Amino acid sequence: MTNQILSKIFRSQKNKKQFLFAGIGFLLGFVLLVSSFYVYLQIQKTFSNNTELPDYLIVSKQVTVLNVLGASTFSQEDLQDIQKQPFTDKMAAFRSGNFKVWAYGNDYLQFQTELFFESIQKEMLGKIPNNWDWEPTDKFVPVIIPKDFVDQYNFVYAPSQNLPLISESLLPTFPSLKARIYSNKGERNIELKIVGFEERIPSILVPEPFLDWANKEIGTSETKNPARIVIKAKNPASPELATYLKTKNLQVNTEKTLLSKIAGQVMEVLGIVGVLGVAFVLLSLVIISMSFKLILSESKDEIRLLMQLGYTHQMISGYLNKSFLRFMAFYGVLGIILIGVSIYAFYGYMQSRGVGHLTLFEPLVLVLGLGFIALTTLYNIWNIRGLVRNY
Repeated sequence: MTNQILSKIFRSQKNKKQFLFAGIGFLLGFVLLVSSFYVYLQIQKTFSNNTELPDYLIVSKQVTVLNVLGASTFSQEDLQDIQKQPFTDKMAAFRSGNFKVWAYGNDYLQFQTELFFESIQKEMLGKIPNNWDWEPTDKFVPVIIPKDFVDQYNFVYAPSQNLPLISESLLPTFPSLKARIYSNKGERNIELKIVGFEERIPSILVPEPFLDWANKEIGTSETKNPARIVIKAKNPASPELATYLKTKNLQVNTEKTLLSKIAGQVMEVLGIVGVLGVAFVLLSLVIISMSFKLILSESKDEIRLLMQLGYTHQMISGYLNKSFLRFMAFYGVLGIILIGVSIYAFYGYMQSRGVGHLTLFEPLVLVLGLGFIALTTLYNIWNIRGLVRNY
């Protein structure tokens, strides 16, 4: 009987429309917030587990008008700062020859050109040739060249000079190349032997012992700050890596950090979606609160009459709380269903695209959803009790 009297007082067509709009706002916000959190977790998992990403990055400082006079090299402080970053697994600096090189071809590779030599730690090479060692008594200097060199020779240089094409597999079997290293201190004639190819490092590499010897005998043994370094990144798709490179004015091959930029942009979009979801929910809470306040304001005379007839604040707030709990039960269950459907659709779509690091069930998503419903419910129960006490 009590509920029937209260129902006649508080229920009206106007109130139903207000609660409908509030329910739609809560539903949209709830679904956006929880779904975006699920996608955020899956994207983090995908980028952190993708082992096919190019994790070796060649990093250099961007050359500008301000650093052409020497600031384009890495100081010891720069190297130490990069080494201690959370995205750095290993790091090595390039060492360059302090002398000039002029190379001559042979019957198979007919060319004359100026070259430059660099060396890097063995650990940074993709595959170390068996004869990647050198002593002053050796007949030739082993050289590793970029794999792109063969393509450039076959498709650019050879056709323009009417020269025969060469096979990558046969190139290491060719006779050695003549070369001359020289500087103001003097010159030496040496022979170069191509012993391997390198995909990671676009440079002509020689063993470190040879570079030490040549710098001492022909060039200068002066230690210079490196202009380029190699970073083995723990996660090359880490947004922190892209942010660090941009902040420190460093450059790397664009395709190497493309995924990290995409990851960062996706995280930003998901953050915006999450904020939008929270905004919808807060707006719905405001509408719900105002609706209850309006209901009580319009029914203040009836409420006072009920008080005189023996009704208590607890009875009135209890009825309103039960009405709100039915409201939350309906839209909460509907929201969970919609979230489940959206998560399943996203999971199926990503699986069809070959992304295999996703999980359909995430405990944190469930905790967020249920926790959000619980907090919303407790807040409104507390708010309704406060409103009723004013009468």
